[in-house]
Amino acid sequence: MNYVKNVIKIEKGYHAFTESMIAISNKNFKKAFIESKKVEKLLSNDKPISLLLKSEILKAQKKFSDLEQIYENMTKNETISTLGYRGLMELYLRNEDYHHALLYGEKLFENNPNIEKIYETLVQVIGKTKNWQRLINLTQKALNHKIISKNIFNENTSIAYYEIALIKKDNSIQEALDFLNKAIKLRSNFIPYVILLVNILQNNNET
Repeated sequence: MNYVKNVIKIEKGYHAFTESMIAISNKNFKKAFIESKKVEKLLSNDKPISLLLKSEILKAQKKFSDLEQIYENMTKNETISTLGYRGLMELYLRNEDYHHALLYGEKLFENNPNIEKIYETLVQVIGKTKNWQRLINLTQKALNHKIISKNIFNENTSIAYYEIALIKKDNSIQEALDFLNKAIKLRSNFIPYVILLVNILQNNNET
């Protein structure tokens, strides 16, 4: 008897979930919220589905501060942690907070490096933060997971070394040369690298 009651309860819970999703698509947020409360009560043992539903309602309503907390809760649940990290990354990208977007994007990558375009997205974010060491680390991991080709690895790693050399050249010529030589080793005869090398050597001879 208890088994039958439990099955009926679960069926009602998934029916409420469906009704809530339909209400979201119709922008009937009041009904979506009421049905989500039923889901929370009827499917109390299935926390992921309740959090997922709340996130969809808040996203549709554009209540981003509340949504952030839901995504945080999702990251603590193994079943939907990937969705939580992705949601947080996208939220921070929307706010142009690239440092936090990178933080959660890297956690997303660690969870599942095979998510479509995640490597390319993180490369763009790193370009905004100018944290070139993280580009080196990320690109090595991407190569290890066979997400990128050796050519992409060489190109992006060399760019990181080149950018670090640009930063170092005003304070430490030797360090700049070390990084630039690493860049050239990965991508020989690339004109911008050669030009920087010549400029550094000329400036060094003049001092």
